[in-house]
Amino acid sequence: MITMRADWWNADSYHPWIDPLVQAAFGADIDLHWDLYLQTHAHRLQHGTDCEAYPSPPSRAPLWAVLAEQLPSRPETILETGTGIGYSTVLIAEAFPLARVFTIERDAEHRRTAERMFRDAGAADRITIVPSMADAPIERCDLVFVDGPAVDTARLRPGCLFIDDAVKRAFRAAAIAALEPLRKPTGDAEAALRRARQRYRDAAAELERAARDRRRT
Repeated sequence: MITMRADWWNADSYHPWIDPLVQAAFGADIDLHWDLYLQTHAHRLQHGTDCEAYPSPPSRAPLWAVLAEQLPSRPETILETGTGIGYSTVLIAEAFPLARVFTIERDAEHRRTAERMFRDAGAADRITIVPSMADAPIERCDLVFVDGPAVDTARLRPGCLFIDDAVKRAFRAAAIAALEPLRKPTGDAEAALRRARQRYRDAAAELERAARDRRRT
């Protein structure tokens, strides 16, 4: 069973019951890379609470594969700000196998660990780690995911899908709400899973709309 230090997250970020429900709903179709997820926790246990390598909340693990199914055109260049040791980066790279992924990580040890994880996942040839925002090709990116340093939105290209903290928070709440009915499913179990997956897909579609709306405000 996957376990996690819940005190590393506030209450709206993590619920102990989420992990098995994410696995039940999506694990047959998507490699959620729980091995990498747990490696991040092991890394934090070793380095202490000052460590800035946080894994994504488990409710977000299927997002990238679900979003890839829904986007009208696949991004060719993606930027993630905040690599940690690479859990989200691997999920993004696998969801968009034709994209070039850039990810920003200032900590040299985290960069070395992430590079090993990318090699082990077979994605190292498509992922480039850069040490700062100044080294990131923001102007060329079709998708920008803020998971660390903020981005100067004036540098974003027209049409870029911009997922910032506000969009992430809204999606996290919607994803948790989508999966929560599986805690006490009623009726046919497979039908309950289908409904949960559809609610999650609807949340991902709303994330895309919200991300594009953020660019227009």
